[in-house]
Amino acid sequence: MKNLLLTVLLIGTVSFTNPESDSKKADVSFGINYLEGTLKQLEDEVKNLSQEELMYVPKEGGWSIMNCLEHIASTEPAIIDGAKKIIQKNEVISSKDLKQNDGIVIANVTNRGNKVKTPKPFEPTNKYSSVEDVLKVIKEQRASTIKLLKETNSDLRHLFGEYPYGEVDAYQLILVSGAHGYRHTLQIRDILKEIESNNSK
Repeated sequence: MKNLLLTVLLIGTVSFTNPESDSKKADVSFGINYLEGTLKQLEDEVKNLSQEELMYVPKEGGWSIMNCLEHIASTEPAIIDGAKKIIQKNEVISSKDLKQNDGIVIANVTNRGNKVKTPKPFEPTNKYSSVEDVLKVIKEQRASTIKLLKETNSDLRHLFGEYPYGEVDAYQLILVSGAHGYRHTLQIRDILKEIESNNSK
């Protein structure tokens, strides 16, 4: 009886871990860090810029920094709407696993050598009057994306959809929103390098 009681007490003190639960927690933690980190990098690049720098158009043409910010603001909701639709359908395929592709998905989106034609609804139209206005929108959207990642009970790793470079799971599509913002952060850095080069001449 004494041994039985000791066994029961020992069982009660053991911390059982669920590998699937641990994996989900790791995904959520990484996702939040990635979404917050890429947003901070964007904010750091554009803070304290003059209106002239924000509106500068590269010599070879293309978008200004304000154009890039407007594009991020218009595109992230569409990406997350795509993720939400996959979640709402809830067509779980337990036998399929794409989690090993996380790095590839992020690399595909952030690599500016991978050219993708911007659909007309997401082309900038100079709708924002200030960098503060557009950043406010981007930050609110990113907070909403993080809230979705934190609060959803859906099996994001076994719900699937498409992005410009192939198939992704719903979790990866959420990461795409951060990667897309970072892609244009890199573009902003290139614009700033050109401005700096012009000023040094």
